[in-house]
Parts: sequence; C-alpha cells; structure tokens
Amino acid sequence: MIDDLDGRGGHPPHPRGQTSLFPEYPDVPAARPTDTSMLAADGVAEDAPDGRRLVVDVITASVSGLTADQAAEEIGRTVLYTRPRVAELKRQGLIIDSGERRENLSGRPAIVWIISGAIPS
Repeated sequence: MIDDLDGRGGHPPHPRGQTSLFPEYPDVPAARPTDTSMLAADGVAEDAPDGRRLVVDVITASVSGLTADQAAEEIGRTVLYTRPRVAELKRQGLIIDSGERRENLSGRPAIVWIISGAIPS
C-alpha cells in the first residue's frame, strides 16, 4: 500500500491552523493512492507549473475563453495532460466558469474558462 504522506491521496483536511509539511493539490498534481497514479503524478510534477502557465496564457489571449480541450490544442498538449492543469487553475482561483458551454472533443458540453482577474503578475 502506498503511504499518503504527500497529501495527494484524499486524506482528511488539516486541523484548523495547521499546515502540511508537504506540497498539496493544486500546487502539485493530484493522485489517487495507487502506485500507478502516484507515478503518473510524479511524472508531470516538474512540468505542471509551466503547463498551468501555458494554459493561463492561452486563456488570457483568447477573446471569449476556452474549453480545456481548446486550451490543449492551443498549447500543443493532449487533453489528458491539459484537463488536470485546468482543474488545478480552477482550484487556485485563477480561472472561472464563464457560464458558456461549447462542445468538447467527445461531443459533450464543456465549460468555457475565463481568467478570474486573480492572476499574479
């Protein structure tokens, strides 16, 4: 069994006023408490901050926002790489749901993301 000391496996929140000694989601990629999930998250951990910045940049440059799939196309990465970066940005409060929906690659309605105005310079 994988130890959940790095804060990515769904452990309960820290008691009020206490912080973790380890980086936690959304600052590091999320992982389920399985060996394959942890390995996958570790594999993108170094690149994730740059990936989040690329996604923020393309959403910022868009006139009417982007879906995660559109952002993936813009940055030249797969949706499997980009969708988690979008979720991390949402959790960080850097992007928000515009209220608009567009069809994604699977033909289903997808959120169109816009910048929240909380982007640090």
